[in-house]
Amino acid sequence: MGPRRRVDTKNSAKAQQQALQTLAQARALHRETQELEAQFTQTLRNFTSSRQYFDEGLHQLRQTIVQNYTKIVFIAYEYAIEKEIEVHLWRAGFYMIIEACRAGLRKRQSRSTKATSQGGVNVNIADADTNIQDDVIRSQPVDKLKIFLDSFLYEATGFYLCLLRRMFSELGMKCPEYLNLCGIAAPMSFTEGPTSFGLSLTTSGTRSDARSNYDNNRGQSEKENSRDSRDSGSYKNTRYSDREGNSRSRETEGGTSVNTHHPAVNESVHRSLIFLGDLARYHDGLSDARGPIFSSAHSFYFQVR
Repeated sequence: MGPRRRVDTKNSAKAQQQALQTLAQARALHRETQELEAQFTQTLRNFTSSRQYFDEGLHQLRQTIVQNYTKIVFIAYEYAIEKEIEVHLWRAGFYMIIEACRAGLRKRQSRSTKATSQGGVNVNIADADTNIQDDVIRSQPVDKLKIFLDSFLYEATGFYLCLLRRMFSELGMKCPEYLNLCGIAAPMSFTEGPTSFGLSLTTSGTRSDARSNYDNNRGQSEKENSRDSRDSGSYKNTRYSDREGNSRSRETEGGTSVNTHHPAVNESVHRSLIFLGDLARYHDGLSDARGPIFSSAHSFYFQVR
């Protein structure tokens, strides 16, 4: 056996051992996160007031679930596909909160409509004052819940745009033009620092800031796309900068190379696009909330081929 072959065999054994360690790490993290997800689900079911949706502890728990499931996707992609980690990420990280808030809004709207239809008949001054006060108290949580849901949908949309970009970067796919021109994807990235609702963005969390940052960075983004288009089309030698600005080869956090031709990658991208479309649809239900991010996200439904 020649020296070169011995080196190759040694490297292969080392890579295999590293892959097994990464898989074990992913499994342990999955078990831990399953317990957190069960705790999160039970906590949400026990809520009796919409005000509890603002609970800081709940969103810290949810943030941990999101971070753990996201990590599993990128350190052990095949395992993540097998265990449907992306579905659990969507459900526990976003969907359950969204549906709870929407149910709360529907319930309050129903009560408000019923109170309005029954009001104004044989009511004395004292009763009228009480009814007015009750209406004011009742209307305040509705507004707060709408504001909360509006912000949550915005941050969830930002998360999935960033997740898509990371998939294209780390799973060896060229980021399509519609992501770069959607008005928010380019300047945002997923980090580990929490925002008010447990999501992590590089912007300050407002549409105007996102638009401003996008306009400032669009020129650089277009230059990068132009440079990519002149490449041979292979991502084998592609490198990218992580959030600290360090150049990294396209490897997972566990150090094992990603299978860039895994057949499930396209399904992951399509799934994220569908989630973005769902977020746009949910936002359409908030009649007084309008923003360019959601008209852009709406088009993601049409990108699923």
